[in-house]
Amino acid sequence: MRVQDAVKLVYQNEFGGGHLITDERASLERLQAEMAATPLRSGAALTEPVGGGRVRLNLAAAGCREISPGLLNRIFVLSSAGSAGRHERFVKKLRTLRRCAEEGVFAFTSHELDVYLRSYEAAGFPPVHHSDAYRAACSPAYRVIDERFVRLLPVIAAAARLPAGSVLAIDGCAASGKTTAAQLLGELFCCPVIHMDDFFLPAALRTPQRLGEPGGNIHYERFASEVLPGLRMGQALSYRVFDCSRGCCSSSREILPAALHIVEGAYSLHPRFGDYCALRVFCHIAPEKQKKRILARSGPELLKAFTGRWIPMENRYFEHYGIRESCDFVLC
Repeated sequence: MRVQDAVKLVYQNEFGGGHLITDERASLERLQAEMAATPLRSGAALTEPVGGGRVRLNLAAAGCREISPGLLNRIFVLSSAGSAGRHERFVKKLRTLRRCAEEGVFAFTSHELDVYLRSYEAAGFPPVHHSDAYRAACSPAYRVIDERFVRLLPVIAAAARLPAGSVLAIDGCAASGKTTAAQLLGELFCCPVIHMDDFFLPAALRTPQRLGEPGGNIHYERFASEVLPGLRMGQALSYRVFDCSRGCCSSSREILPAALHIVEGAYSLHPRFGDYCALRVFCHIAPEKQKKRILARSGPELLKAFTGRWIPMENRYFEHYGIRESCDFVLC
């Protein structure tokens, strides 16, 4: 690593790779050319973290070649669109880089870094290229992407092989990232996402018998009548959306036919729905991490409700029907 390679790392940490995109088509053409010129390297790591929620996706890794260049470029474009770097933060990080140089972390000295940064600042802090020495030693070929896509890469590769009109279902634990995964996949494949939260069980059906039933904590009858026929026939469908604040369905949502549909949420793989999806995904999370996430996003009162009621009901459903074991992919 030379000075400019370290500065490039800090730049990517703050700004991602959006500066490389003039338009999506040109970005794809560059990616295709680079992939054609980059040989696969046995044992090459798929990703390298750069911090800030971003990773370098290694184009020489075998796992990268399982996804088409078009989808890889789309991931890169979506990741760059979400980049919101700030000049002030970048300058602060450069100061941290200098302290690291003073402590001997790098092969270059803090004086060498100062010399480089003076001319770099005078040029207006532009994007940085790798040094010739780094290129010769490492042959870098990568794209900087949102790290949230990384665990989805095998799912993306499998989803791309599905026939048109297929359904991908994402079940799993509370706070395990189901909604985030569905959102990212929906943006990537430009497809609609149906949320199981829209089928919350109304108060009139919350009898002790119903709530004691594994998987009874969802209005599966309404999902089966309003959603499944359209998905199975590849037709447009309309379903009512449950409003928890009102305790009833207060709106409706139209879903048009698409090459792929995504259904996300706990109970989306309920056996009452039959074999309606072509790809089954389970999102798992460790209990302690799950509690921390729920506390951070919902507060102590809802955490108490989740741990005392909703999570045990979900776990009983998972275990009774072997939901995790029936899935094609388990994301942790």
